[in-house]
Amino acid sequence: MPLFQAGATHPALLRFSRGAGLPEPLPDALGVAIKLPNAHGPGADQDLLLTSSTDRPLLRRLLFPARSFAHGAFSTALPYDLGNDRVVLLLVPAHSSAGRSADGDDHHAAGGALAELRAAAANGLGFELRTARSFGRSRPLATLRIGPPVPAEQTEALRFNPWTTGPGIRPAGWLNLLRDAAYRASQRGRSRETGPGDLFVARMHRRGGVGDQVLESPPTLHRQRPG
Repeated sequence: MPLFQAGATHPALLRFSRGAGLPEPLPDALGVAIKLPNAHGPGADQDLLLTSSTDRPLLRRLLFPARSFAHGAFSTALPYDLGNDRVVLLLVPAHSSAGRSADGDDHHAAGGALAELRAAAANGLGFELRTARSFGRSRPLATLRIGPPVPAEQTEALRFNPWTTGPGIRPAGWLNLLRDAAYRASQRGRSRETGPGDLFVARMHRRGGVGDQVLESPPTLHRQRPG
């Protein structure tokens, strides 16, 4: 699987947003959208969309409101066929074991989730992308290191869709098929991403690699056509 082969390194963009737009400090469905530009070749990106959840067995396909991007876990909820395995993908802050656990859903971020995120990003916040089945422990797949924020005017044409994907990784099941239609319909009806959120440059590397440096500028983005 070229995307996640040992040592593979990809520039990335991470967008953090509050799903329902509830005022802070109320908990919300916190979302993390990952884009790997040109991951499958020129113009062929890889997108992953995750929402606040937990890394506990049996509960990884459920979504839970949260107060912090720097604690807890985020899940695709719906499964992916990753090579020969059907798994859920998780995103867990890399420093979570130094403070609260990855399931510290009750963490109360001083100043709000996005303010805490900006401070943590400035201090070298990283994430671990993991795979998990319904039972057992999740397994590490790759790491992401957050870099500088991206100005909003540089990302007006940016779109995220779980079906923006490529060889070796594919959303699985009929619910994901419905999700594809819903995303395409919603993107045809708007000219830009809406809702509060922060976008950061990042770098993802597969375990076994050495690509732990951080990008200093955004990767080149191609304008995406609505479905």
